[in-house]
Amino acid sequence: MDIQRHRSSPKFPQGNFGLADARHRILLVSYATYTLPEIAADLQAAVVRGCAVDVVFETVDDNDAYRGPSQPFADIPGLMRWRWPHEQRPPGAALHAKLLVVDGRRALVGSANLTHRALNANTEAGIVTCDEQLASALERHVRDLMVAGVFTPLTT
Repeated sequence: MDIQRHRSSPKFPQGNFGLADARHRILLVSYATYTLPEIAADLQAAVVRGCAVDVVFETVDDNDAYRGPSQPFADIPGLMRWRWPHEQRPPGAALHAKLLVVDGRRALVGSANLTHRALNANTEAGIVTCDEQLASALERHVRDLMVAGVFTPLTT
């Protein structure tokens, strides 16, 4: 088993979680999601390369306790934004998952939100896997929630 230690949040060795290496699709799920310029640039480049990019995040309309942005990556055309509508949730529930899957081959599951503080200052924990069976199963779970209408496209 190869364990790599990183200063704060674990990152794929390629930097920015391997987003620059994505060839087909990226799935990103996060509670607090800010449009970080370095991540936004990689996501926009992925869209330009023809990758499907789906981002699932929390919104103020769906969670009264949430205080973050509700339109992350709004300036990236072609990126699909998803939400967990309050009508689909048990009372008081939050979209608290943090997951990134690249091409159904690599995945990051961890505690870090997509914020500057989480990625640069906080002590966070995460697991990176290149096990394609596990990565694709994680992606399939979220995509099944999309198909079932639990997660719905965000309309502006």
